[in-house]
Amino acid sequence: MRLFKYIFSIAIISIIASCDNYLEESPPDFLDPEQAYQTEDDIFQALVGAYDRLGTNSQDYYKRRFGYMIHFTSDEMDPIDLGADRPLHDFTFTSADLNIRNTYDGIYKAIAAANAVIDNIDLIAGISEQQANQYEAEAKFLRALHHFNALRLWGNIIIRDKSVSSIDEANSAQSPIADVYDFIIEDLTFAKDNMMEINETGRATSGAAAALLAKVYLTRAGSSAAQPGDYQACVDACNEVSGYSLMSDFEKAIGKEDAFNNESIFEFITTRGGITGNGELSIWGVFMLPVDLYTDSITFNEINPSYSDQATTPGTADIVSEIPFFNKFDARDYRREQTFVYHGTSSSGDSIGYDSFKRTFPHLPQKFIDQSANTDRSGYGFSANIQILRYADVILMKAEALNELGNKADAIIEVNKIRKRARDGDGAGPWLETGFPADVPADISQDSLRNLILEERALELAFEGHRWFDLVRTNRMVSTLQAQGKAVTEKHRLFPVPIQQLQLPNSLLTQNPGWE
Repeated sequence: MRLFKYIFSIAIISIIASCDNYLEESPPDFLDPEQAYQTEDDIFQALVGAYDRLGTNSQDYYKRRFGYMIHFTSDEMDPIDLGADRPLHDFTFTSADLNIRNTYDGIYKAIAAANAVIDNIDLIAGISEQQANQYEAEAKFLRALHHFNALRLWGNIIIRDKSVSSIDEANSAQSPIADVYDFIIEDLTFAKDNMMEINETGRATSGAAAALLAKVYLTRAGSSAAQPGDYQACVDACNEVSGYSLMSDFEKAIGKEDAFNNESIFEFITTRGGITGNGELSIWGVFMLPVDLYTDSITFNEINPSYSDQATTPGTADIVSEIPFFNKFDARDYRREQTFVYHGTSSSGDSIGYDSFKRTFPHLPQKFIDQSANTDRSGYGFSANIQILRYADVILMKAEALNELGNKADAIIEVNKIRKRARDGDGAGPWLETGFPADVPADISQDSLRNLILEERALELAFEGHRWFDLVRTNRMVSTLQAQGKAVTEKHRLFPVPIQQLQLPNSLLTQNPGWE
């Protein structure tokens, strides 16, 4: 029960830290840190609570609402049967949107949980300096990740560099994005220099800090806070991501059956087991599961022929691919078959094509689906881990930064690593047609290579939470989505600050431009 004590105490702090509408004139009582944090196990359990805050139930943060915000507003996903969430897809959402409010709250509660570790590590007697730095580094990695997500969603944000213990402290103004970037980089630099290269399953490593640091530099390079050395800093950080490698088979790079493989840098455990309970599962799997699973269990794309049991709860097929996004994938590209559910084998051994599904088109994404699930799980059990950072992303970030530095030849080498795997299929040889996708030609222009890398990121990292951020940071979000007929404008490059935050007494928060 010790774990729940810390999660409960963190939750109390989080209510004030998120500065949400639960605030009252008199804050709730706080546990005395000197009583709560006495042993190394105490601080470790607080760290476990900080990891748990990546998504505390099937609704929170990475488990659901954050994904809705960045997937439905990109050109990737259509929440075809999720009526309450279609405003995100249709760009008719307002500052009162539930997804935006819950994500904002979830991020700041997660920051509060990380701060609970950072602020109290010095209270632990007898802990070695190395171990204390390790715990602090992991907490700072998480704190940096949360601030970075908030920065990319809302721009100027409140920096929470310590635990909040009063309403006066909670009532803070936003900081300029340049200051937020500096704060994030400082946290990640400490994390990179103090975390282990190899860590317990599900915990961050020095490689994860370096990979996230590379993404921060690459993102800042395209912002108003850009610094002259950002692209080189991105390359340098990518070079510090060691100990990882591309899986020979793209199908093995992501998914429940291949969790925490050599390509996985940081992924969030969303299934049963560990510290999570039955109500802590992600909804992504069941929402992308073919409805046919209820009556005729299916093995997706003939990957898992041993799967023979019928499920107790049907898939819903509520989230499908946007048709233009599906059409980006050439039929000869091995990644298409491993990214979408479009054929398979039933429990009776019959071959099923997507045209036999109850919902035939657009296709369902399959990266979030746990294909090994069986009758012991409800529909909510069909959820794979959420991949936050993997090595293919690092390779493509490095390629992009090298191209921006004018080093086209080395950038092409990096891109070809990704394209070769797609061409080799399952690793046994060329997939369908030799030479597809072909190596990038050496005489390609810098601008054409820039566009090619962005498209390669769309194909390689589809539905992994990068596309919306890529479109925004490269100034392509508005033009890309307007071409699909969406009512998107420049104001949508940032989300509105939740109206509930602005309605707090004496709030110093200001609304983003265009959302006033």
